[in-house]
Amino acid sequence: MRFKRYAIYHLPIGDFHELGSAWLGWNNRLGTHCVPTLGQDWIVERPKKYGFHATIKAPFRIADGCSERDLIDAFDTFCQSTAPITTGACNLRRIGRFLAITPTDPLSDLNDLAARSVKYFDAFRAPLEQDDIDRRRKSRLTPDQDALMLRWGYPFIFEHFKYHLTLTGPLPAEQIYTVENSAQNVFHRFLKGAYGINSLSLMGEDIDGYFHEVQTRQLAQTA
Repeated sequence: MRFKRYAIYHLPIGDFHELGSAWLGWNNRLGTHCVPTLGQDWIVERPKKYGFHATIKAPFRIADGCSERDLIDAFDTFCQSTAPITTGACNLRRIGRFLAITPTDPLSDLNDLAARSVKYFDAFRAPLEQDDIDRRRKSRLTPDQDALMLRWGYPFIFEHFKYHLTLTGPLPAEQIYTVENSAQNVFHRFLKGAYGINSLSLMGEDIDGYFHEVQTRQLAQTA
């Protein structure tokens, strides 16, 4: 297997993805590095390896007996049977000590898409290893989140899912306002108007932990 883990992401398109990739210092479409926009690696160290994205199905090891080709075929089928989604405007938001871009209003269609993907691709997911479970439990999961992790491999799904494009790792209180202003200046033109989710991307994690685009497919179902 050429990748350690796989994931289903939504990658913004065009200039939005280019700006986000430059901000983080890693382009997950091209597989290329650059100096992060703010020139300070510590700000983006945690999200950098994933690239600019929103998680739809969190990274997972592929199950025994499944191949990358099997996963690609299933991914194609899923995208062909899934309708595009249009949200309202997005905003820059603090999630704890992190900064992320999120839709202004919650969307049931988007939550349903993520929930369907969790269930649809679960047959391709190898069971979590104990190290993964122990690492997740350091985040002080609720009993419900812990149960979801053990059943589905990830705690922040279903009613705990929130679509977000992560921009930073945890920031010190004295730095968050400055970084927030910088992010607002960089991304402001993409925080207005409708935001479309018209495609999904199958991603793979390389030996160094960086995620790469394996395949992107348009969401094709029409009413």
